[in-house]
Amino acid sequence: MQTLATKYRPKTWSDVTEQSLTVEILKSLCEQPELPIRNFLFVGSAGCGKTTIARLVGNMVNDNKGQIIELDAASNNGVEAIRGIVQQAMMYPIGSKYKVFILDEVHALSQAAWQILLKPLEEGPAKSIFLLCTTNPEKIPATILSRVQTFQFSKISLSGISNRLKYVLDSEVAEGRTITYSDEAVNYIAKLAQGGMRDALTLLDKALAYNTDISMENITKALNLPEYSMYFEL
Repeated sequence: MQTLATKYRPKTWSDVTEQSLTVEILKSLCEQPELPIRNFLFVGSAGCGKTTIARLVGNMVNDNKGQIIELDAASNNGVEAIRGIVQQAMMYPIGSKYKVFILDEVHALSQAAWQILLKPLEEGPAKSIFLLCTTNPEKIPATILSRVQTFQFSKISLSGISNRLKYVLDSEVAEGRTITYSDEAVNYIAKLAQGGMRDALTLLDKALAYNTDISMENITKALNLPEYSMYFEL
């Protein structure tokens, strides 16, 4: 069974919660006959939509054709992993307009790996697009920062998360699940997520696994939290 975070990951621009200015700019860029920017850096806290929007960019520039190549730099941060990406970038895409690479948690790359990536970012080989995502831009070398277009993502607002959670719950009910919820309980989950949509959906998943009645009492038990009033007093 899919987690809610995976099932409800936005697949179109209209599904994206907030980040409206960034979305508007990226959509405008992607609609041009030739993409004027090939190196992107998405900066923001965890769960605010960086990887999701990177995938949307990759799909839009290729009319949903071809395959996006993703690398989790947190677990593949060495020279060999990046050398493999660079070798693929040197070859022209087959069956799509661009070859798209998404490098997640890119701040984790080693210094040697950055050196290998430097030249491809500067020269833009073949028809390759690099979308780098990070929560820690201060760890990225200045030589890299000068070769990418940076987009800053903000944390998602409390109302934005709350409304998305209600949409998810209503969608699950429409599919036949027996779920009830209170606005107070949903807002509480949204507060606990602290601006991260993925965290909010993960918490909601956990709460639903305990009880499909999303109430303050059940959330407190499911998430092993202090009583509501005590939590905010602390």
